[in-house]
Amino acid sequence: MANEVEKVNAIAIADIEKINGKTDANIEKINALELTGISYPTHSGGDSVSTSGVYKFVTFTSSGTFAFTAGGSGLSNTLDYLIIAGGASGGQGNNGVGAGGGGAGGYRTGTVTGSTQSYTITIGAGGAAQTSAAAGNDGADSSALGVTSAGGGGGGEFGTNGSDGGSAGGGAGHSSGASGGDGTAGQGSDGGDFATEDRGGGGGGAGGAGGDGTGGAGASSGDAAGGTTRAGGGGGGYRGSVGAGGAGGSGGGGQGGGSQGNPVAGTANTGSGGGGGASDVNSGTSGAGGSGIVIIRYIYQAA
Repeated sequence: MANEVEKVNAIAIADIEKINGKTDANIEKINALELTGISYPTHSGGDSVSTSGVYKFVTFTSSGTFAFTAGGSGLSNTLDYLIIAGGASGGQGNNGVGAGGGGAGGYRTGTVTGSTQSYTITIGAGGAAQTSAAAGNDGADSSALGVTSAGGGGGGEFGTNGSDGGSAGGGAGHSSGASGGDGTAGQGSDGGDFATEDRGGGGGGAGGAGGDGTGGAGASSGDAAGGTTRAGGGGGGYRGSVGAGGAGGSGGGGQGGGSQGNPVAGTANTGSGGGGGASDVNSGTSGAGGSGIVIIRYIYQAA
């Protein structure tokens, strides 16, 4: 049974030998609180662990298990979470037309009340780069604590629309145009429409929609996020004879391919989208999506 008494008259329990002539072994309760040792929540698992004040942050960059042991009566067992899915890859351009950037993985924050059990944590992979003219590959879902974030939607290729996803892919450049896909409500944003015949739209980010070649901004909200921006959209590809590819969104989105060089992959473990390619100047490979991440925060000690 957990000890719920830390001090008596500002004196730590460990420093008190007797109360009214009785040792603590012979005292069951003080004012109805158990006297057997206070017990805060603990856990095992995670790829890294850090602390700040009363909080412990548990970060998963690969799939695993979060084994949680709840604290004693009257203590907080709240688990704050950040769950980001894998970002999508950009499309690979065709016939000199820039492809759309990949959408970021779904970005979800919130709280649950933890109980003593082992929780399965799944980290979504980023969408694989395209090595020939094709729409980008979607990112994979991430899940934890019974909550799932949707993978990002792939960027379009040669006049095709971006795919729907957590955040959606951008539409590809073409004379007839193409639209960005739809982001998932509460998780991300829409992909950008094509800007010109030569340039694809940017992928959506957690903090904003994709633009006319520029990837949507990432986000840093949520108690478990620690203020770090993640889940930016990938930039659209730009026909190399015209100009540089669109910038990736803040938080790790990859720049689109163009006169400056090949498209860039989304940053690993940010869930960001990869840049779209432009086949007339690039190596023929689009930017891959960044893998997802899960962060869990809980109170592990007294203030």
